[in-house]
Amino acid sequence: MASSAQLAARPSVPRPPDGTYGVPDPDAPDVLTLWQVSGGQVQAWPPGQRWAPRPPRTAQGLSPGERRAHRERWYASTYWPWKTAVVHAIVDDPQTAAARFEEAVPEDARPVLRPPYAVRRAAERDEERALLRDQKRAVAVMHLAGLPYVNIGRAFGVAASTAWRWAREGLAIWEQDYRPEDLADALAALPSLDAMRDATRPPTPVQVLAEDDEALVAWAAAKLHLDPWEVTATLLAAEDPARYDVLDAEFLRLDVDGPTGLPALAQRANSRTAVPGGTNT
Repeated sequence: MASSAQLAARPSVPRPPDGTYGVPDPDAPDVLTLWQVSGGQVQAWPPGQRWAPRPPRTAQGLSPGERRAHRERWYASTYWPWKTAVVHAIVDDPQTAAARFEEAVPEDARPVLRPPYAVRRAAERDEERALLRDQKRAVAVMHLAGLPYVNIGRAFGVAASTAWRWAREGLAIWEQDYRPEDLADALAALPSLDAMRDATRPPTPVQVLAEDDEALVAWAAAKLHLDPWEVTATLLAAEDPARYDVLDAEFLRLDVDGPTGLPALAQRANSRTAVPGGTNT
């Protein structure tokens, strides 16, 4: 293995493209050397094979410093010129070098080449964008079916405001890239609205409301048309918000026991069709 000093003396060469290549030995053109390039690193193939010249034995009686100097001179005069010739042969005509490898190595014996990181990351980003696009389309369909943004947000693990934004962007995707019949088919394929509401509720609170709180829940349901469960969850969360972090953050901020609590609930119910993150279910 080359030392740090030997590596420092390495000449600058172009970076070959990743792949597998066959190159005639610079010192023995009848011998085909095989190489695998990954991340710009040129490695002999198959693993463990050495195509490069081997350093000569050093003379007896030399001091460690003399042996090191002898080896470094050999790297500078023999090894690096040989390796540089191999790299240039790949860089100058990579297609011919790749064809030599394919001719020399049976298909079932060839190494599996891992795509470069940039290629892999680009493919991952494409998949992420495609998934997000499909999610936005689904959110738009759920919104058109009448499912509130807070429920949609729970279904996708995002805030109600994000669900509102996704619904707008999803509708634009439907209008731009799909036929009206496609959207109608997607709506028809959804479960019932009640089923979607039930599927997107947070876990049922285990505490029991006090009698006066139960009366407030009944009043809010009758007068403000609020979902009794949402009011119950809000009352319980007001006592211990940390235990109900799955609830809509805006809903948790309501001070239901304060002077602005009920008006805030009423305003939220009356504006549920215009406010992103409305919680009326």
